Amino acid sequence: MRRVISAITSRLGAVAVCACAFFACGEDTLETRKRVAAELAENQLCEAAIGEYRKILDDDRVSVSERGAVAYEIGRLCFECVRDYEQAAAHYLMAKTLDPDGSYVGEANRKLVAAMERLGRFIDAERSMGEVVAIDSAASSGRVVARVGDQRITLEQIDEAIRDLPPQAQRVFSGRDGRLRFLNQFVGVELIRRAAVRAGYDKAPAYQRALDKAVKNLLVEQYMAEQIRADMRVDSSDVLNFYALNKDSLFGGKPYKEVAEQVFFAYQNRKYQEVFGRYVERLSQTDTVSVYEDSVR
Repeated sequence: MRRVISAITSRLGAVAVCACAFFACGEDTLETRKRVAAELAENQLCEAAIGEYRKILDDDRVSVSERGAVAYEIGRLCFECVRDYEQAAAHYLMAKTLDPDGSYVGEANRKLVAAMERLGRFIDAERSMGEVVAIDSAASSGRVVARVGDQRITLEQIDEAIRDLPPQAQRVFSGRDGRLRFLNQFVGVELIRRAAVRAGYDKAPAYQRALDKAVKNLLVEQYMAEQIRADMRVDSSDVLNFYALNKDSLFGGKPYKEVAEQVFFAYQNRKYQEVFGRYVERLSQTDTVSVYEDSVR
């Protein structure tokens, strides 16, 4: 069983990143905060991510449009992860006020309505719903921004695709110029996809195996991120203790400041494997598992 666990964990890798390792070495810059906040959010360390994003929001160096994107990201995390619907509503409203043309505004309006409903503020939700209907009507009534063959590409599709990107990438494609750059890339990818389908690549066994594998891994990763989130909380003292115990064997005796990021990733990977292993052991007690090691050649 341990071999099975080890094989699975080695494929999934580390699941989370934390800010303390970056800031312990004194690199408390705006760009560092952006990078760390994005990593925390991407790895579902939501409360820590919200804390970093709020520090960015309070930084005078951040532009108004960037503040809007950051406010939206805080709202998203409050809504989807922390389930603090009052804070979610406040930050969604802040986001669309700061940057009315942001790629996320349509989604912010929809989530604002949902947050208001969950707070029991149905009148406010109904008023906000009017804005959502107006946005959706405009998108569905012909805001076609490109055609590839007989396929229409709408602005709503582009905005949705941008929203699926990590926060830092979303900022790169914000505004009209950013959307145009993304649209050209989107069209290019669609052209390649159509060519691949015409050539029959979507029917190839190798493609089907890769697709099945990707779907399985994504399902496992999303489920595990939710299940073990509480067990993945990290204290900076744990990281420092890990470094002290493995300074020579893993980090070549280098000072902590030189290898802080490497230390943290190594610690998170070790911790994830341990937590993952314990969780799989628990699951194996409630399901039938048989591993025939002698059959492996």
